Amino acid sequence: MRKLFSIIAIAAVAATAGWNFSQSQKEVELSDLALANVEALARYEGQGDACTEFTTMTCTSVVTDNWGNTSVHTYYNMYASDAC
Repeated sequence: MRKLFSIIAIAAVAATAGWNFSQSQKEVELSDLALANVEALARYEGQGDACTEFTTMTCTSVVTDNWGNTSVHTYYNMYASDAC
């Protein structure tokens, strides 16, 4: 009985190892969108602090509510410059 259990256990381990090896050999295909995202993320990779240059943009919005009251909101939007 022990011998049969040992043989079954060894066969199960071997089957699992074979299946894992088979799964690890499959190559992952990336879509064009995924490749474009990788390229965009790696665009400034390794340029040190070349992309620390920021541009500040002042935005103003005028809001009129239901009663005719107008309010002006000014805010500053800081974003990385495309020049880097």
